[in-house]
Amino acid sequence: MNRISKIINEEIDKLSLDNIQQYLIKHFDLNNVIEPASIPIENGNIRLFHQTNKENFENIKKDGSIKIDKSTGKAMREPIAIWGHEKGFYGSPKEHYSIEYQLPENQQDVGRIYRDVRADEIIAFHDPILHYIKEYVLKKRYLSNIADDLDFFLGFGKIRDNSREYAMYLIANAITNMYE
Repeated sequence: MNRISKIINEEIDKLSLDNIQQYLIKHFDLNNVIEPASIPIENGNIRLFHQTNKENFENIKKDGSIKIDKSTGKAMREPIAIWGHEKGFYGSPKEHYSIEYQLPENQQDVGRIYRDVRADEIIAFHDPILHYIKEYVLKKRYLSNIADDLDFFLGFGKIRDNSREYAMYLIANAITNMYE
């Protein structure tokens, strides 16, 4: 292949990848995936992250608040409270189902409060799968690898957790559905 043909093929591939990228941004609503701690909080408040499992995360999103009566305190015989940590108790809010919220500094006691976290105190919901998808879709070299080997990444569909592999499966599946 001569140099001009190679350049033309590369541009066609680039345009196709751009189309895939734009489709995935819209499909997964990635423009609304908020980076943790990126939204300013009110003066005198503290930013905390409550981390939980996927089922509880979805219920909290649906309810619009974190309810104290849903806290059992059974895990480590801790007091019944809403737990929060400034950086995420279990790790990065991008890697665990996390609810970001703010409270007046004087209302929390070593990362816990003894009342509901109201909807107006919640800043954002962080779904790790969407953070992984956003990372892969916005970095074209990752997206290109997934698009070039869809069958391999579709094999990750058996993994149903908040893993990077599952995010790659969802991307491959969306690309496959794009052409149906």
